[in-house]
Amino acid sequence: MRKLVLSINITMDGLMAGPHGELDWHYAHWSDEMALESNRQLQLMGAIIVGRVTYEAMVRCWSQVAVSPLSSDSDRSYARLICGLPKIVFSYTMQELSKPQSKLAKGRLVDEVMYLKHQAGKDIISWGGINMAHALIEADLVDEYWLWVAPVILQEGVPLFINLQRRQRLKLIKMHAFSNGVTLFKYQV
Repeated sequence: MRKLVLSINITMDGLMAGPHGELDWHYAHWSDEMALESNRQLQLMGAIIVGRVTYEAMVRCWSQVAVSPLSSDSDRSYARLICGLPKIVFSYTMQELSKPQSKLAKGRLVDEVMYLKHQAGKDIISWGGINMAHALIEADLVDEYWLWVAPVILQEGVPLFINLQRRQRLKLIKMHAFSNGVTLFKYQV
């Protein structure tokens, strides 16, 4: 069975975004070193699941980076990897998707994700987005958490873990500290 990995950036106090959805703290800490690790991780995946907002941002950004002569070779390579992977998009408002390799999920999140997990192939990654991350966690669908913890405390914002129905025990399977202060923790449920 394929695993579902939730890979997400959080603050030291466990927030995914500021009180108004701000992600400026995340972008301020992104580095080439982190991009290389993210590229390595993505090569292990067979599909990406996202919500509408993340999908639209992904398509807008990476489609341009993949072909831009101003992009670095590593950025173009990463963008092509993202563009080439199948993307399953969960949205109540979208009727169709503009990019190949993208499929609009028609059913319930739990049913669709369980179907995907039972298919042959490489693991599945979700880059979250607030609603998607909460829905996956609440439905107990996450097999591994890849938490990119930024050295910042916001005190107010959107927490990663809310409305948990039961206690979850996690096993640390890998930790990597980057030179910019971000630490990647990989936990298995």
